Amino acid sequence: MHIRRKLKILSILKYILLAAVLWFVGTIVLRLINAPPEIVIRPKPAVIVMYPEYDDIIHSVALTGYIETDTMVTVLPRVSGILEELYVEAGDVVTEGELVALLDTAPLELQMAQAEAAFIAAQSSFKRVEQLYNAKAATKQSYDEAKSQYDLYSSQYELAKIQYDYAAVTSPISGTVMTVHTSAGSLTSPQVPLVTLGDFNDLIVTVRVPEKYYDLFLSRGKSMEIGIKRPDMLEDTSNREVISGVIESISPYISADSKSFSVKCSLRGAVEKLRPGMYVEVEIIINAYRDVLGLPYKALTAGNSLWYIDDNTGTAQAMEFYPELSSDSFFSIPDEFSDRLFIIDGHHVLLEGQKVSYAAPVTKSRDLQNVTTERESGTESDDNNPGELHEVIP
Repeated sequence: MHIRRKLKILSILKYILLAAVLWFVGTIVLRLINAPPEIVIRPKPAVIVMYPEYDDIIHSVALTGYIETDTMVTVLPRVSGILEELYVEAGDVVTEGELVALLDTAPLELQMAQAEAAFIAAQSSFKRVEQLYNAKAATKQSYDEAKSQYDLYSSQYELAKIQYDYAAVTSPISGTVMTVHTSAGSLTSPQVPLVTLGDFNDLIVTVRVPEKYYDLFLSRGKSMEIGIKRPDMLEDTSNREVISGVIESISPYISADSKSFSVKCSLRGAVEKLRPGMYVEVEIIINAYRDVLGLPYKALTAGNSLWYIDDNTGTAQAMEFYPELSSDSFFSIPDEFSDRLFIIDGHHVLLEGQKVSYAAPVTKSRDLQNVTTERESGTESDDNNPGELHEVIP
């Protein structure tokens, strides 16, 4: 009896506890149902906007090359002998006709004296025979022989004087001494170079251009704009001076090894910081479109979606758009969109028709380079050494 009573009490307590739990849950559910809806205020997405601006769209090809001088002369002595004096060093600037070197003149002086003595003797003999011939006392054969001897020794004497003058080696051009090949005391000959001179005011750069541009270069030639700069300067890249160039010649053939052709460009402007052998970057403008209305390329999403602010609703709207002209950082838009406010940043997470917030419209950064450049590497100028040639289109 006692055990049954306990079990009955426990059963009653269980039902009471279950009823309490159900009452508590029901109360919470009723409160949630009858509670007023919670108002959640979500901030508007912040975006960056701008009006279209006018700028240039330039298509160019970037190449590399080395500076050369179009006027470079290796000075050779015209006679053999011991180099007595060398008056120049590498880096010296010389003018045309300036004395560069002097050979030992002693052997040449003896040679000239010997030739002079033979000439004087032949001259005296010829005069005597000539007088006799005019007086009908000498034969025509004797006169011709004397005349031949006189002409022979006269020529030898003149040659000896010229060779003596050749002992003083002068500069054939005005320029800078690039290389000294020998030193005083050395034995020289017409086959042994003394110095190499170059005119640094007549600098050129030869670049290798891919075959696909050949027709374009032939048709436009010297009218193409060219910019040349040194990439190895220590100054900030934004301050590197760009020197203009002019196409002087285009190779009449395509190299079968590298599938490219050579273009020689002369340099214009301040070339004082350039020297033969320097590595330079050459940018040749293929097409230039000036004052084009457009936007930064980052305004396009998914390749062809352009977002703008609807003037009436202030919401973000998207339109499908395919630029007619474009560069690496800029693309053109029609003139009828000149007053439309476009979203250039923050549009990747927008929903069409969504309210947005934005500050004052920005202007395009001056740092943007509105240039589409096809970069071609390959600095060789020798068809027998084509090296590597790669094309990277950004």
